[in-house]
Amino acid sequence: MVSSSEFIPKPVEQLVLQGTSFCNIDCTYCDLSKESRRTKSKMPLDLVLKLVGELIDERLLASELVVVWHSGEPLTLQPDYYAGAIDAILTLCRKHAPDVSVSFDFQTNATLIDDAWCDFFEKYASVINLGVSCDGPEELHGTFRVDRRGESTFNKTISGMDMFDRR
Repeated sequence: MVSSSEFIPKPVEQLVLQGTSFCNIDCTYCDLSKESRRTKSKMPLDLVLKLVGELIDERLLASELVVVWHSGEPLTLQPDYYAGAIDAILTLCRKHAPDVSVSFDFQTNATLIDDAWCDFFEKYASVINLGVSCDGPEELHGTFRVDRRGESTFNKTISGMDMFDRR
């Protein structure tokens, strides 16, 4: 058995953050409660920076860090929220952990992708990866990924992906 004084943590390669638990759709299998998916709070930027700062201070960052914005629907917050967070995290890491390469992943249902979001993704293209949650063909997707009226979000998801693809 290893005592706590002998415990050596592995470097952190991925930090999953929930900017908000709010979601604009109502997937039947979501692991968040209906109540939390309707809560419009957001993670304060100072908390985000505190988390990253503590990882830096404790020398716990791997050479590559991926900050994942996930759970709820990240795009229900405005692009400015993420621009501020990304800029601040990059600045903090450049100053205090210059050997750490930082990137950002967004997992979205794509229903809210518009010109403003495309502008944001273009601006930060060198550090952002975008994942879209789509459950396959319309029959399958529409069974589980529904809006609050119980209607399929398939067409909105495809429209968001198409808009992103055009840009």
